[in-house]
Amino acid sequence: MQGFGKALFGLAIVVASSASACERSKPSYDSFPISIERAGQVPTWYVRTPMGLPSCPGSSDPDSGVGVGVADAGVGALAKMLIDPGSPLTLFEFCPEVARTRFDLEVVSALDPSITRARFLDLAVLSQAGVLVGFDDVSGSDRTRVSGLVGADLLSSFAVRFSLDPAQPGGATLQLFPATVGSESEHALACDSVLPFQLLGGGGVIIAGQEQALKASRIVLAACLEPDPFDPAPPLDGNGQVVTSGIDLALLLSTGTGPLLLGRSTVARLDAAPGRTPLALADGALHLPSGTIQVGLGTIGRLTLVRDEDRGLGPCEELAQARRLEATGTCPPGRTCTATAYVELERALPVARAADETAVLQQLRTELRPFTRELDGLLGAEALRDVVLDVDYPSLRMIMRCADGRSATCQGRPRFTGSTRDKHVSCLPRAQ
Repeated sequence: MQGFGKALFGLAIVVASSASACERSKPSYDSFPISIERAGQVPTWYVRTPMGLPSCPGSSDPDSGVGVGVADAGVGALAKMLIDPGSPLTLFEFCPEVARTRFDLEVVSALDPSITRARFLDLAVLSQAGVLVGFDDVSGSDRTRVSGLVGADLLSSFAVRFSLDPAQPGGATLQLFPATVGSESEHALACDSVLPFQLLGGGGVIIAGQEQALKASRIVLAACLEPDPFDPAPPLDGNGQVVTSGIDLALLLSTGTGPLLLGRSTVARLDAAPGRTPLALADGALHLPSGTIQVGLGTIGRLTLVRDEDRGLGPCEELAQARRLEATGTCPPGRTCTATAYVELERALPVARAADETAVLQQLRTELRPFTRELDGLLGAEALRDVVLDVDYPSLRMIMRCADGRSATCQGRPRFTGSTRDKHVSCLPRAQ
């Protein structure tokens, strides 16, 4: 078990039991925002080293900067844990001779570590070695060391609110609820974008020579990359259908990376789109929980997260139809008159291009096939900075709204139909 990142993405080399979540004692936490740190562009919690942590001699790696293991720091020391719904498992740094253990995990405030914000009791945790997360490029580096990872086996018991913009009045925060209240129609009237999801992946894994089950935990979103700007008089083709722009993506929600991580073939599709100038990319290194990969680092200008209506249309076509119904109130001929929910992000968004053969991408594609279309990449934390995101696991939905002060870089729309458009007109500032 060398490194917890190998359990993050590759099902074949994951070693954990999903049954442990059923055995967990009830946690103790409050429903107020918990301050988190944004280092290496990823969200991290501060935790206090628990009692009963299996100890062993520490090690250091001067070349990587990882340093001495947290197990040597003693009970009550502070450590960082990455928060990532893209990982199926929770892991922590302790003696690698012990594959897994149980302890009470205490989360403390990033602003005042003397204040305990949550306790997760008798939590089953796997052993891992501390790693770096973040990136290095020609301009420098932005990376941090983490001693553990909070995964979906813990997070999926809650509705988890990510507010990752450090410029907000309360800073970057994470909030836990038993569930997010309100029906879909109520959220639509509040101008929220509701994107239902299914939990995907999972399967059989081997622990200490015994096969055990790993429950499905992956969340895949539909997205449209680099669509044309909104047009109040959208162009139509010869059949009266709105012209579609952009390229369709399937992205795994994973805050374990900062930038949008895409495969080389996906970037090539974008570069080949009409009127596109190929992305300017600089060589760099992206540090993931699964290890360091060589990437090309650059920026894209527009990414739209789109609700999948499951009607045979790609996310870019769904977006084009929603924009048309918003702008004109006109339904496309021969099509269901529904405008899907979407959130459009428009600013310099960091993107990392990796080789198609990169293990993290190939292992995820193997795990998720054939339950979803071929995965194009990972939706990282930095792309979500403009939104407040509720991952409502109990109701299998994401609820998204633009963060305060982000109207210049974020546009969110609820789902509506031709017959309900008038009820939502206050949410549609571009409507005619």
